[in-house]
Amino acid sequence: MSPRMQYDLDLFRDLVKNGHTKKEIMAAMSIKYLATFNSLKLKLMDTDGKYYSAKERSNKVQKVTIGKNNNLTLSSKMLEDSGFQAGDVFEIKNTKNKITLTLVGG
Repeated sequence: MSPRMQYDLDLFRDLVKNGHTKKEIMAAMSIKYLATFNSLKLKLMDTDGKYYSAKERSNKVQKVTIGKNNNLTLSSKMLEDSGFQAGDVFEIKNTKNKITLTLVGG
């Protein structure tokens, strides 16, 4: 049987608390398998006695609909992992079939 590799639980905790994704945490800690990540997360939750969840970043295309008053609303769920905050200012570029928002200040 091969020796068990030890992972730094404090580093894992810090990465989760700082909002890193599973993929980022696994890369930072050289974790190869999702099962190892999940075991480490369970060990952390057992040690601290509280629930931890690593953020999931999604490149999934999401759809929005223009409302009756020509409003385009982006839900908080859509913006959750974007890093955008209330008060951020965007430049809008409108082409034939595409609207692009670029953060210019906040």
